Amino acid sequence: MKYSSERSDDQSESTPEEARVVEFLQLHSPSPPIAPPRLENQMMAAVSEQPQQLPVTRIQSTLYPLWQRWLAYAMPVAVMVGLPLFWLGRALSPQPLTATEYVQLEAFLETNWEDLSTSRDRSWISDLSHQYD
Repeated sequence: MKYSSERSDDQSESTPEEARVVEFLQLHSPSPPIAPPRLENQMMAAVSEQPQQLPVTRIQSTLYPLWQRWLAYAMPVAVMVGLPLFWLGRALSPQPLTATEYVQLEAFLETNWEDLSTSRDRSWISDLSHQYD
């Protein structure tokens, strides 16, 4: 608690005992020490002898050039974007056909090609168009 004669609004009125303590402390408060002679000159000489340091931002920019700071942000972003794209490409790529599937596909295409090329009946085209009307 700060002992002073000024009190804030939220504090209640002081009791007589508190008032005596405050008065005692005000009467017997020590005086500040006397400054040694030429103290200011000694302090200024000590400050001028010390080498001046660069500000922190200047040190950081000389230690880490712009391209290194950019790279520190670009690499994690590239990894976070690249890994899901790589996984998505692998997951969506078609699987190679087995020998059996390849033979079945070839037979299917040959059969249908022969049917289309030898058939003169084009009614199946009109049948298809009527299905979607």
